[in-house]
This record gives sequence, C-alpha cells and structure tokens, in this order.
Amino acid sequence: MMNLNKINEIAGKELEESASILIMMQKYKSALLLIVGVIVVVLISGCEDVDYEEASDSDKNNYNQGISDRDATYCEDIDSQNLADKCFSRIANYNKDKSLCPKVQDQGRKDICWRDVGTKTNDASLCLNIQAQNNKDICHQNIGKNTNDASLCDKVQDQTRKENCYYSIGVKKNDVSLCEMIQDQNTKDSCYQSIGSNTNDASLCEKIISNNYKDGCYDKIGRKTNDASLCEKIESSTTADYCYFYVAKGIGNPSLCEKIKDYSSPLYGWDGCYYNVAVKNRDRTLCKNILDNDTRNTCISRASE
Repeated sequence: MMNLNKINEIAGKELEESASILIMMQKYKSALLLIVGVIVVVLISGCEDVDYEEASDSDKNNYNQGISDRDATYCEDIDSQNLADKCFSRIANYNKDKSLCPKVQDQGRKDICWRDVGTKTNDASLCLNIQAQNNKDICHQNIGKNTNDASLCDKVQDQTRKENCYYSIGVKKNDVSLCEMIQDQNTKDSCYQSIGSNTNDASLCEKIISNNYKDGCYDKIGRKTNDASLCEKIESSTTADYCYFYVAKGIGNPSLCEKIKDYSSPLYGWDGCYYNVAVKNRDRTLCKNILDNDTRNTCISRASE
C-alpha cells in the first residue's frame, strides 16, 4: 500500500499530465511555427558555416576578432560580403546596436538584424525597416509580448501570430478583452480559462465553448478556492473526481468523497479521498468507508497517529 505522500505525488503528476495535454492542444499552431522557425535557423546556420569555411584566413581572423571583442571595425576589413554581413549582424545583436544593420548588404540578414535588435531594445520603429512580412510580424509580436502592448499585435499580418500575441498579453495582464480579439476557438477558450484561473473568476468559464477547457476552468478554480460547487459544473466524471478529491482533502470534508464516482483508483478515487480526509482530520472512523482492505488498515494506522 502506498503511503499518503506517494498517493499525493502520483495524483499531482496525473493532473499535470492532463493539463499538459490541454495546453499542447491549444498551442499546436504555435508549435508548428516554432518547428518551421528552427528549420529556417538550421538552414541559415548551415549557409553561414559555409561562408566561414570558404573565407580567406585574413577574413576569418578579422571575423573571429570582431566577434570576440564585439568590435564592428573588424567587420569593415572582411572582403567576403557574406561573412562581413554575418559579422555586422551578430555584433549588432550582441551590442543592441541598430546603427550596424544598414551595413548588412543581404536583405534577408538585414531584416533579421532589424528584427533582433528591435526585439532586444523593444524599439518597434525598427520593425518598419523590415521588408519580409514574416520577420516584420515576428518583430511586432515579440515587442508586443515583451512590453504588454497589444496595439503591436494589431500590426501583425499572420493570423496565428496575431492571436498568439493577443493571448500572451491577455493572460499576462488578465485582460479579457484581448481574448475576445481571438478568432480561433481553442485559443480563445484557453485564454478565458487561464485568466479565470489567474483571477479565480468562475464567470469566465461560462464563456468557454470547449467542454475540455470549460471543465478545466471549473476544476482549477474549484481546487484553488476549495469551492465544491464548481466541481458540480464539470461534465467529465474524471475531472469532477479530481476536483472533489482535492477540495475534500483541502477542507477535510468527507461528504465530498461520496460524490466521487471512481471506486477503483487508490490515488484520487473514493478510497484515496477517504484516506486523505481521515488522515487530515485524524478521524479513524472515516476509514471504514474505504473498500480496499489494505488501504483501510493503513488508513486506520495513519489516522490514529
């Protein structure tokens, strides 16, 4: 028979895993964008490695010294334009020096220079220098999220990035009006759920369309506030059992254990609930409600301590 600490530890892990699945569902679009971004970075890095390997020894020495000292004057002496561009852009990023971006000749690298320096300095005016819309969107999105300025989300053209921007700022500022700017229903539901949980405002759960997010909203607030009435609003019996289990354990109310429908789980089911409440209240009489003999005997022993 597992002890009380082990029961709570495993139950907590199961809850975390369930929450992670919901978060993954909401963020699958952002994850796809991230994967694409990584591929692009890898491809660019591969090209930059070729630029370095094909450069003369003199260019390599100037490049290495410039990067080491973060001194762009060494970039001026590099004959290879590609390597010089890489030198200027990297030092501009390191030093947050926007004056170096115009020295980059390749437009793709120049855009990234403006984007990275703009993001690091939170200077949205630098985003306007970017020609490629994707990098311009990333620039506005990043600075918007860094500064909690939702007006920069409005400038983002890609709808997924725009809504991710609204979502991030909305959740950080607990600003429900930004959730309402989101068109994707899963992202909007997650936004309501997160702010509801942050503020313990169960009225926001009512705005949620998805049953999974709505149940999660009531569950999180119910457990945080020890409000069993919110557990009653949950449609999923598994999630409701979690909710009743943690509220019962939190306030030591054995009557809530009777609402649990799962009789098989020793972790957060009927037996686990009575076990936790009995030990919390030091009331061995509650142990008689436990169905499993070993769990019941352990409960009697622990509740008598």
